[in-house]
Amino acid sequence: MTYGVSVSAAKAENWTGASLGGYLPGQNAGQDDDPSQPIGAYFAMMPAWQTMRAVLEGNQYLKQISRDYIPALPNESDECYQRRLSQSLFSPYTSRVVDAAIGLILRKPITLEGGNEAFWEDFTADVDRQGTDLMEFTRKLLRHSIGYGHSSLIVDYPKAQGIRTLADERNAKLMPYFTAVEPWQIIGWRNDTAKSGSRLEQIRIRELTTRPRGEFGEEVVEMIRVLEPGKYRLFERTGSDARWVEVESGRTSLDQIPLVTTYSDKEGVLVSKPPLLDVGYINLAHYRLQSQHINALSVAGFPILQLKGWDSQDQNIQIDVSKALAFGSDAGAGASYVEPSNAAFSAYETELEALAQQMSNLGISILAQQKNMAESGLSKSLDRADTNSLLATISQDVESTLQKAFDLAAEYAGQEPPVVGLSRDFDTQTMDSQGITAINTLFTSGLIDQETALSLLQQGEILADDVDIDEVLSRAEIEQESSMERDMARLESEVKIAQATEPDPDESEAS
Repeated sequence: MTYGVSVSAAKAENWTGASLGGYLPGQNAGQDDDPSQPIGAYFAMMPAWQTMRAVLEGNQYLKQISRDYIPALPNESDECYQRRLSQSLFSPYTSRVVDAAIGLILRKPITLEGGNEAFWEDFTADVDRQGTDLMEFTRKLLRHSIGYGHSSLIVDYPKAQGIRTLADERNAKLMPYFTAVEPWQIIGWRNDTAKSGSRLEQIRIRELTTRPRGEFGEEVVEMIRVLEPGKYRLFERTGSDARWVEVESGRTSLDQIPLVTTYSDKEGVLVSKPPLLDVGYINLAHYRLQSQHINALSVAGFPILQLKGWDSQDQNIQIDVSKALAFGSDAGAGASYVEPSNAAFSAYETELEALAQQMSNLGISILAQQKNMAESGLSKSLDRADTNSLLATISQDVESTLQKAFDLAAEYAGQEPPVVGLSRDFDTQTMDSQGITAINTLFTSGLIDQETALSLLQQGEILADDVDIDEVLSRAEIEQESSMERDMARLESEVKIAQATEPDPDESEAS
C-alpha cells in the first residue's frame, strides 16, 4: 500500500519573491524556525529570475513593473508617463529563442520502451491529473529550465483513503502523477554531501492554492510544504498574528524525496544560472531604446506651427486646407512647421539594429532561424557543433530527469518502469537527393538491410515519424510472398500451355 505526498494540484502563483515577508539575506535572526524563510542561495538566484521573467512574460508583465525598466523622466507628470508607457513595445527575442530550442529538442516524440505498455499509455495521456500529456508537460518543464536555469517536478500518488488491501488499490485505479514545481517555489533545501552526496534530505516548497468560501467566493491560502525522506509536513498561516502552524503531516512509501530536477546550466544542487541571461539583458536594453524611439516618433508626428510677423490679436487660430493666414507687409512674416531632424531617428534605428545583432551573435540566429543560404562544409559543421552541444546537453538532462520520474512513478504503482528516450537529431533539414541515392546504393549492394535503409530515410525526414517501419516491412514481406505466388502460378500456367501445345511424340513417329 502506498501513501503519496499529496502536493496540491492547484497551480501556484507565478511568483519570484514579491512577498517574502520583508526578509533579507543575513537578517533572519530569530527566524530559524520559520518554514517560510528562504535560504541564501535562493536570494542569490532571485535577480536573474526577475530579469528572465521580465523578458519571458513580455509586455503585460513589464507594464506592471514598468518603473523598474522604463523610469520616469525628471519632472514628468504621471499622466505623461502613463501615456508614454502605453506606447511602449517589447520585442520577445529571448522568448523566441527559448521556444525555438524547445521545438528542436521535442521535434520528435518522446519514446517509451518496455514495461506495461497499456498502463504507461494511459499514464502519459494525463501525467498531472489535469489533462496534460507527457509532451506538453515536458515542454513546460523545458521552458522553465532553459529560461531560468532549472525546473523540477514532484512524483506524487493519491491518498489511498478507505483502501486496506492491494486488491482495493487496484480496483480504485489509482495512478501516480507529476506536479510541476517552478524554481522560485523551492525556498529552502538541505543536503549533507558527506552523508548522502547530492541526495536531498529536506526541501521546502511555497504553495498558493484556493479554497471555496461561502456560496460563491474563494480564498487564497499560502502554505509551506516540507518534504523529507519518507515523510511530509504542511504549514499554514493561522491566527491573528499569522504564525505558521503545522496543520498536516504523514508518511510516504518512498525512502527518498520524490523530487527530480532538470538543469540547463547547473552550478549546484537546486542552484543554476539562466543560460540566456546575457541575451535577456540586451533584450531589456532593446526594449528601453525601442520605447524611446516610439515615443519620439509619436511626438514628431505632431509638428509645431511657427508664425512670424503675426500681428493678429485673435489667438484662436484654425488651420486646415480650406483656410489661409493673412500677414502684413512685413517682409519677414510667414508660417512654417518646426520638425525634428531625421538624423535623430536614424541614430535610434542604427542602435536598435546593433542591439539585435548582438543578440544574434549570442546564438539567437542559430537557434531561432533556419538558414536558407548555402554554407561551406566547415561553417555548417561549426554552427551545428555549437548548437547541438547546447541542445544535446539540455536534451540529455531532461531525458535523465524523466527517467528518474518514471522510475519513481513505477515504484509508487508497482510497475516495471519504461526506458525513456529523446531524439538527438536536431537537424530540421530534409535529406537531399544525394543522401537518398547513397542509401539506395548501400541497400542494393547488400551492405545494409531493408530495415536499416528505412530507418535512415525516416531519420532524414523522408518518411514521417509516425510511419511504423515494422508494419512497412511486414506489408513488403506479404507483398513479396504474393508476388512470388503470382509468379509461380504464371509459370505453372505457361508450363501447362506449353505441354498442351507440344506434339505427341507417338503420333509423330506413326506419321
